[in-house]
Amino acid sequence: MSTLPTSTHHISVPKTARYSLSGPPPGQGKGLLFALHGYGQLAPYFIQKLADVAAEGWSVVAPEGNHRFYLKGNSGRVGASWMTAEDRLSDIDDLVGMLDLVYDEILASAQETAKTKLPVVVLGFSQGVPAALRWAAMGQANFDRIIAHSGSFPTDLPEGSAPASGWPPVDMLLGTEDPYIQSIGAKKAADMANESAASHGIPCQVHTFTGAHHIHPPSVLGRLGLLA
Repeated sequence: MSTLPTSTHHISVPKTARYSLSGPPPGQGKGLLFALHGYGQLAPYFIQKLADVAAEGWSVVAPEGNHRFYLKGNSGRVGASWMTAEDRLSDIDDLVGMLDLVYDEILASAQETAKTKLPVVVLGFSQGVPAALRWAAMGQANFDRIIAHSGSFPTDLPEGSAPASGWPPVDMLLGTEDPYIQSIGAKKAADMANESAASHGIPCQVHTFTGAHHIHPPSVLGRLGLLA
């Protein structure tokens, strides 16, 4: 059977994204925390894991990845992700553009009520870590701090990628009982994180906590306490 030549094309289409809010209305709390979920999570549930942060007076904003899917089979619980290996560059451009729009909407709302400039932080958890770093490097948002929680730095950041104002401090949070950390050892995991950060000129400090692969509110609050 003969085959005909084929080609692949791209077209931009309208897409509805969603995000969840918790804590004080933007502009009326201690600061703004943008929180990017991990693989297979949904924003309305992920944001509940940061309830302690919201209770401490931070406005928490949890955007949701645009790729939704059934976690098992073709029915039941649904999760979301930020990207896959397929058509990766287009997906990265789309996620950065979407996150910039969320940022603009939240900052516009905050500026209407904030009496002083508030700190703005982005937290990425698990798969949300590379998404957060790509957003910071390639998008229009300005952050005072980045919290890389239980994930790894992206290996495919374009050479020389950095926020226009330079990299803010980055805190890597690693759980000592996280299966990935246990498999290679906490010291090696910290060394790998520091080496990866250094290769991109990212100022990074690694912090460990006793726990597995989950949000650790005390560690997050400790980093935010440096800004509020």
